Amino acid sequence: MTELKTDVTAGQAAPSDAAPSVAAQEATRIFDVGKRSRDELDALGRAMRQNHAQESHGNWKPDPQRPDPVAILRSQERGRVDELMPIRYGRMLRSPFAFYRGAAANV
Repeated sequence: MTELKTDVTAGQAAPSDAAPSVAAQEATRIFDVGKRSRDELDALGRAMRQNHAQESHGNWKPDPQRPDPVAILRSQERGRVDELMPIRYGRMLRSPFAFYRGAAANV
């Protein structure tokens, strides 16, 4: 049986013997903190901000085939005790970590 590991750049599982993705290799090359001084990393960050302005981050559009996250949460309500759902959502509101724990199906 092939052991799986998660490729955090792609968000998908990949066989452990698979080569790291191009994005993972690039990130490792650029941000290898152990091999670059703090000044080099600062300069690199400033240069990257010139190529990728913060305003461009707001241009993200979800994939049209992406499932609705609220619909996923609502579908999980089936078969649960109705009186406990407000407690569940209240707990999810406390912090991002609690939200992701309660919304694991969305991840």
